[in-house]
Amino acid sequence: MSKLFFTFGNMKALILENLNEAQDVLNEFVSQSENIEAIEKAAKLMVEAFQNGGKIISCGNGGSMTDAMHFAEELSGGCRGAASPRCSTHLMLVLAWVLDLA
Repeated sequence: MSKLFFTFGNMKALILENLNEAQDVLNEFVSQSENIEAIEKAAKLMVEAFQNGGKIISCGNGGSMTDAMHFAEELSGGCRGAASPRCSTHLMLVLAWVLDLA
């Protein structure tokens, strides 16, 4: 039976299975030092781009588009600080800010 067709009786098991799988993937990713080094390198390149007056362009299609928009809002809005977006109608900015404060 496909995981898409589940009953409420096994929902908890399905949730735990998916969370455990995500945890395993993250643990495997973090355990490989080259992944951390690649992220550090990317962060340094982004800082350098901003310091030199450059820009960072993120894009996607479908769900990846919303990820790209959220990433851009994280870079532009100080979403992790105390400041809130000012009367923004930009949904991704508001969501980034709210989710980071949650």
